Amino acid sequence: MCTSMKSSARLLNSKGHAQMIALPKCRTIRHNFPRMTKLVESMRGFIVPLLAIIAGFLISLPSEGQTGKRLSASDLKNIDDITQVAMNAALARDFATWASLFLEDAVINPPNEPAIKGRAAIRAWLEKFPPMTEFKLKNEKVEGSDDLGYVLGTYSMAITPPGAPGPVKDSGKFVTIVRRQPDGRWLCAVDMFSSDLPPPPPPPPK
Repeated sequence: MCTSMKSSARLLNSKGHAQMIALPKCRTIRHNFPRMTKLVESMRGFIVPLLAIIAGFLISLPSEGQTGKRLSASDLKNIDDITQVAMNAALARDFATWASLFLEDAVINPPNEPAIKGRAAIRAWLEKFPPMTEFKLKNEKVEGSDDLGYVLGTYSMAITPPGAPGPVKDSGKFVTIVRRQPDGRWLCAVDMFSSDLPPPPPPPPK
């Protein structure tokens, strides 16, 4: 039971200097304060080493992005090989092979139009491309872990739209997310690209 009672005690502060502090107006706390003070001061020498150990343990833990197994040299080569297959298929207008590089539920996010969802829709979209006289993909960076990877790259192409006086050239960049399949193949899950060229001017007013 606490009763009103004033008292004070001497306690070492964080710099090791003695400091007088007022005790709470409680008989129980005042009675046990010397014992509590000795316990805190006896632990003073263990607190800093303990914190250092805890900090070292936390630093040594792998981050979330480091827990997976990084892509092997074979994985990186297989992803680069898929890029080469895509280039050859595009130039040959082999849309079946080109579309087979995408997952069944893959998504392409082209500029200035809605997303293309699903392999069948992707193939139909690819078939609308005008003939290509040039198509190059360059994987600038390929990274990932376990069964998931991503590719940052650039592209350049030359297409011949119907009625155009000559080839139309374009260049830009892309980001592709790929997933490894049970048979070891890597297929595209998500693809997004955009041109480096400025947008065409608006048509003149009628």
